[in-house]
This record gives sequence, C-alpha cells and structure tokens, in this order.
Amino acid sequence: MNREEVKVFIASTQNLQQDREEIRLFIRWLNNRISNFSLNAIVWELHENLGFHSYSIQNELNNAFDSSNVQIVLLYNQLSEITEEVLRRGLALKKKIIILFKKGFEPETKRQLEEYSKVLELKDFVIHEQSIMLYEYTVVQEMVKVLSNELLSFFGLLEIKSTKNLIYNKNTNQDNNYSSYKIFSQTTTGKKASEEKNYAITPKERKDVVSPKERKDVKIFIASSNELYDERKLIKEFIYDQGKNYPSLHIEPVLWEIDTEKGSIDKGINRFQDKINEDLKNCDITIVLFYSKVGKFTVEEYENSLINSKKIYVLFKEGFTTRDTEELEGFKEVLEFQEVLRKEEKVIYQLFSDDRDLTLLLYESLPRYLNRFL
Repeated sequence: MNREEVKVFIASTQNLQQDREEIRLFIRWLNNRISNFSLNAIVWELHENLGFHSYSIQNELNNAFDSSNVQIVLLYNQLSEITEEVLRRGLALKKKIIILFKKGFEPETKRQLEEYSKVLELKDFVIHEQSIMLYEYTVVQEMVKVLSNELLSFFGLLEIKSTKNLIYNKNTNQDNNYSSYKIFSQTTTGKKASEEKNYAITPKERKDVVSPKERKDVKIFIASSNELYDERKLIKEFIYDQGKNYPSLHIEPVLWEIDTEKGSIDKGINRFQDKINEDLKNCDITIVLFYSKVGKFTVEEYENSLINSKKIYVLFKEGFTTRDTEELEGFKEVLEFQEVLRKEEKVIYQLFSDDRDLTLLLYESLPRYLNRFL
C-alpha cells in the first residue's frame, strides 16, 4: 500500500533538545499507527549564535524546511536568526506552523531579560497572526497532547470520544527502546476511567506491517577511506534508525570491514577488492564519502555503482587544511574529482562540514528514496 509522505520539520534551540526529542519519538510512534501517511521527522538544531555563516547550511535548511508539510517551532528563553527565518519562510509559503512555547523561565541577568523580551514580542505577534497556532506548555505531556490533536486533525484522522480531557501515560517500549504514549479518557469528575478506551484520540492502525520473512531487503553500501571512520559509523547508525520507520523493509548498511568475508580469496578472484565489489553489486544504494584524498578503491566503488545503475550519493567533507606537500597533492585530487563530477553531470555531489550537516543531508535524501521501495 502506497502511503503519502508527510514531513514534519522540528526546530528548537539547544536547551530544548529533550523536548524536541520527545516530539521526534512521538511522531515515530504515530507513524507506526496510521496507514494513510508515512511520517518523517526532520530535526534541525537551532543554536543561539549559529546564524547563516555557511551557504551550504542555509541552503540545506531551506530545502528541508520548504519540502516539509508541517513545521513545529519550540520557544523558551531565546531566539536565533534561524528561528525568525523559519517563521518568515513558513508564513510566506503558507505552511502549517505550530509554535510550542514553554512556560516557566525567569530571567536572572540583564542579557537574559533582553533575550526573553524578544521571545515575548514574537509570542505577541504570533497571537495576532491567525495562520500560526501557538500553544503554551509546562511539561512534556501537555506538549504531546497538543501535537496529537493538531497532527491528527491535519491528517483528517481525529476521532474524539465523549470527554475533552486527556491523560497521557508515557511508557517505555522495551522492544525498540523508544517512548510510546497511551491515551486514556478522563471522566468529568477528574478520575481516570476504570476501563481503558481504545485511544481517546484514535489514529487508524497501519495495515502495511509485515512479518520479518516478508520484508523487502534494501542494502546501502558505504564507501570511503578509513579517515572517515566516524562518519561511516554515523551513517550506519542513521540507517539502522531509519529502519524502525519502515516496518515493511529490512534496511541494512553494508561496510566492507564488517560484511565482506575475510580470509583467503576464492578461486577466480584476483584481489580482495573484487570480493568487496561483489558485495556492492548486491546493494541498492551507494553512499560515497571523500575528505582529504581520493582513495583509488573508493573511486572504483563509485564507478562500479554507476555501471550497475545504483542510486548514488556523493558527499565531500569540508574543512581540510594542511601544509604538508604530499597531503596537498592528495587534496588537489579531491578538487579535481569534484570538477570531473560537475562536468559529467551524472551525480550531484553535496558538501558537509560536521556531523550535524551530514545528518541533515541524510534526512533530506535517504527517506525520500526509501519510500520508493514501499
């Protein structure tokens, strides 16, 4: 069953990271319980002094925001340039915007008071802007209650039972280590009903959940030199995390150091790299990373992916500097390879500077393509 993709953009300052994570987990929980839509949370960390110092960051932020259907902005005690940019673009593009304002902050310094005054000015503006929904909350349960109403209304799936009041009971799901929520009805006397309802707000159950044997395999090959070990690990964990959002797919990262059989090579195979290339042939997607040098085996894996018509993402890490002549020669080859890619126009490469940039690129690219396997 093909489900319509819905992207939910979540923006907050760093001091609301825990609240933002609760929203992401709630969206994941909701995604497992509706059949008509495929929900994907796009998270962007908004830091007080980030600004738009990098064109690539600004461009990726705008692309992520513009492609989303719903925007959630968390406010507490400070603003940033990006907070204001998100709201400006949201109004201009007539997006569904939900602002969640966390109460309880008490300024202790003059600077804190100045920052908080800007937040209150923005809050006052939003109150008079009918196209933006603003809600106040103190605890996470209140925040999730608001989101369940707003999101389910947005999807046309809201079914309210006999009472208006709701109690959210947060439980830990031992099977997949993320929070879930049960929704109980509440009597008018304030006592919890003795019988648990079948969700006071009832999202339709997903009907595309299949047994492990019926799941479709999707293999993602990660190609890079060893200098990008940490980035390879981040991508591997990202892929495993995405697998939880696609119950009908078995999404598996493939890394030569883990998946390629070790020991002596088989008869008829001349090099160990040939064994890696065989693993590559069985993959559906290839992610290629470069930093300070162009490894000949990484380029070979890229070229084999082209020959075998794989979906390819080429990512270059920025920020390399050196005074070593040999290393400069190696980096010159990186720049030359970028020029080759631009002229061939077979793959549009992307740049990232840190883990956050890389994660955002993955959020923007992989889920959209993975939906083709559903």
